[in-house]
Amino acid sequence: MKRWLSAEEARKYLDLPSTIYLDNYAKGGELVVKRSGGEVMFSRDELDRWKKERRIFPLDKRDYTKCLHYAIGSLYKYCSIFGCATRNSAELAKVVDSFMVHKLGEAAFQKFMDEKFKVIIKFDVEFHEAVVSQEIAEIALPGKWFRVYNPPEKIGLSVKAIEMRESWLIVPEHEVENRRHHPLIDVYVVVRVGLPSDHLFRVLGEITQSRLGVKLEETTLSHFNYLEADIGILSDEIMIPQLEDVQAEIVGYAWLSELLDAGVQPGVPDHKVQPGYYLPTGKLRRGDVEWEKLIELI
Repeated sequence: MKRWLSAEEARKYLDLPSTIYLDNYAKGGELVVKRSGGEVMFSRDELDRWKKERRIFPLDKRDYTKCLHYAIGSLYKYCSIFGCATRNSAELAKVVDSFMVHKLGEAAFQKFMDEKFKVIIKFDVEFHEAVVSQEIAEIALPGKWFRVYNPPEKIGLSVKAIEMRESWLIVPEHEVENRRHHPLIDVYVVVRVGLPSDHLFRVLGEITQSRLGVKLEETTLSHFNYLEADIGILSDEIMIPQLEDVQAEIVGYAWLSELLDAGVQPGVPDHKVQPGYYLPTGKLRRGDVEWEKLIELI
């Protein structure tokens, strides 16, 4: 069995969608690599270590539905405040996705704290104009007989949700500057969320299947005559995959002071990226001991 793998071999070994994921994780310092003749090589032992240390939490359709309800409700309020006349459907879908990713990240962090440390966390569910993660509103620590929910007194904790292929904690400059004089100690938790880009279409497909009486285990919709008659589409079936559990990974956390030490990084005007504080995921605190230290401060 080969000890060193090419990027493509490592991708298959870890069952990742693209080598871009591996490249980003290596740049973020999560994976140690070596170069051989200009090619990046991955140690099988290193891949096994990284895979073993990952904290993956699947979010089922109940979790998804709750987050979708919040996202659509937030979009409705967002549009009522700022107006949607100048926004097309693609822009509105991006707003829904932004709300969804953040709320799914918070749901995954809640599961992680409950299942791993028996700590129950509640987040603020009120609508806020800014599409950002919100701080925890209440917390209940383990108790023998009952739980008492109280707002955290010593710490301000926010979840930052990123895509599965990303490897940086990025906090806008203005957010950090507003928090640096905050009376509480601030900490940012990073959660990767693997939300499919076509999740809304999958949900609509399942609704259509239900309305048409198609069995859920079927993966296609039957031939629609009106498609041929009205649009001229000649197809016997339309493939619509079902929405599976959304995978979320608890990557780690960083203190506000660690972001300040990293300093402000310039933005990229061409990509509409604003200046902010950047911290690679490889520098995040992630072990059980680190999490226990955090819980002691809550």
